[in-house]
Amino acid sequence: AVQRVWAMLHSQEARQCGIRVAVASSSQQRKARPLLETMQVAPGVVMADVIDQRLFEMYYRRGEFKRPHLEALLAKSGVSPSDVMFVDDNADNISSVRGLGITAVHVPRGLSEIGR
Repeated sequence: AVQRVWAMLHSQEARQCGIRVAVASSSQQRKARPLLETMQVAPGVVMADVIDQRLFEMYYRRGEFKRPHLEALLAKSGVSPSDVMFVDDNADNISSVRGLGITAVHVPRGLSEIGR
């Protein structure tokens, strides 16, 4: 399911609709970036190709979960919070962004459960 979701986000239709993909991660960049550059989502397309590189927030702040990431992404993108969807498998990350006005979706088993 993960591959299908990323491929849809890279589609011509998604780009025509103005859909942009951002990263809000607490992972270490030196470990995560290479994965994004190798995980193929469509023939000749890797995850890093789908992400708007200007919208990349990757750092850890103890106890703040994903709120600082999303605040920074909203400021950088100029996108209205009501036009943002945040998907995460960690309920604490979802709770941390509730007051921002974005749509936050908790997927406890990750994107593998989408479509079930």
